[in-house]
Amino acid sequence: MTDRLGTVSLVIASVVFFGLAAAASAAPPLQAGPRLDPVSNPGVVLVWDDRITQTLDLPTLSLQQARRRMLAGQSISFEDMRALADHGDGLAAFRYANRLMDLDRPDLLSAAALYYAAAALTNRDYAVGPLIRLLRREDVAFSQARLRHLENVLRTLADSGNEPAATALMAFYSSGHPFGPHRADAAAMQSNRARSGDAEAALDLVMQLMSGQGVAGASPHDIEAWFATLETSGDPGQRATALNMRRLYDADPARYIATTPTALQEDLP
Repeated sequence: MTDRLGTVSLVIASVVFFGLAAAASAAPPLQAGPRLDPVSNPGVVLVWDDRITQTLDLPTLSLQQARRRMLAGQSISFEDMRALADHGDGLAAFRYANRLMDLDRPDLLSAAALYYAAAALTNRDYAVGPLIRLLRREDVAFSQARLRHLENVLRTLADSGNEPAATALMAFYSSGHPFGPHRADAAAMQSNRARSGDAEAALDLVMQLMSGQGVAGASPHDIEAWFATLETSGDPGQRATALNMRRLYDADPARYIATTPTALQEDLP
């Protein structure tokens, strides 16, 4: 695993939705993004304490009443929805993001992604899909600070076992959109999955290796682990593929290891 992944996984546990209020004022208008200092806090993950677990957690009677109306299915104002979201209410964050999307304004799409991320970080998995779809789009204007925050959110979700987030993050790292090319990171994530028993991930890596493309940063130990996962797969086809590929690999392992690019080479533009 690269240093980049190590820094991206750094967690400051006392930070709660840091910068949401500064990042998206009541729509419209919007400000520049989460107040993240990329110099003093490289790769910091903004995390949550899920503190809005009951209405009385909110600091004012007005917010408490707004949340009760929301939970009862009653309509609440745009401003109240955003205020609840900024105070750590994940359901409000999700609904506020939906309201931003309904406005059909390109300049609000980045803010919508921010609030979907906030909702996802309070264990609302249904917010992950909309977040990923926005990150896939080429027409959304994200600031670098916001992109950094959203990358950290996806990494946090992936590390916590969220499969869609992990799959999307690997695809983003491989393609270079929207976080830039980090193919070594993508390979490291996929290798971790393969070593943990994911036969599909192991098969993809073995096929990539044996095709001569190489796998960024792969070691002989990694390669052995991929074969081991395939050889114990419950799929007979995968086991047969592992057997055939193993024969080729064992005949000349240096040939395949020699084609494996370094992380530095792989991430050069």
